[in-house]
Amino acid sequence: MIEGYWTALCCIMLFIMLATGWSSWINKHIKLTLLIPMVIMIWLGHMQQWKLEFLLGQGTLVVSGSFLLIALLQFAALFRNAALQIRMVALYAAVLAMSLTLIRALMVISPWAGANISIIGISIFSGLLLVLLQLQPAEYAAIIYWGAAITEPMLMWQQRGEYSGVIGNMLWWDYVSLAMFFSILFKLLFSFMIKITMNFVHSLGKRMKS
Repeated sequence: MIEGYWTALCCIMLFIMLATGWSSWINKHIKLTLLIPMVIMIWLGHMQQWKLEFLLGQGTLVVSGSFLLIALLQFAALFRNAALQIRMVALYAAVLAMSLTLIRALMVISPWAGANISIIGISIFSGLLLVLLQLQPAEYAAIIYWGAAITEPMLMWQQRGEYSGVIGNMLWWDYVSLAMFFSILFKLLFSFMIKITMNFVHSLGKRMKS
């Protein structure tokens, strides 16, 4: 699969939703004033190949300029969004990073795991893990973003210099985009199932009373 394929697909889905009247719903959960500039920065960073390299121990951590710009944008938004619980997001991002590090380490040391665990599988796992928290999409986005970022240096440390981390390349964005998609999808399905169950219990209660 071409790197960036899933990111491009998610971006296309986003613009289709914006064009078909979902803009108010998206803006309610993830502000478009943040989301649209982020999408632009992802593709500008990819086309311009903005990146910085940091030496961490025996390995090299490559960080895309788009990641740094989006991180600055997120920090600026924190001062205007008191509803986002920073400590809680940081805790869950660390837990997600540890889970991803274990999976990625298994993929590195085991050829079988590397061949059979796809990026879609990891993203589905992340979505299921996050939907159990019952948070808002903006909080899911922050947890996935920083959890994926923390994973790279953790994996470098775990591999003792035999792995070079990359944050913000298109494969990295593929994971972030898909994990965000599945977390929102599972949240909607979970909410839908709860609503159906509550309506069934309510109607059953009315029949029993009658």
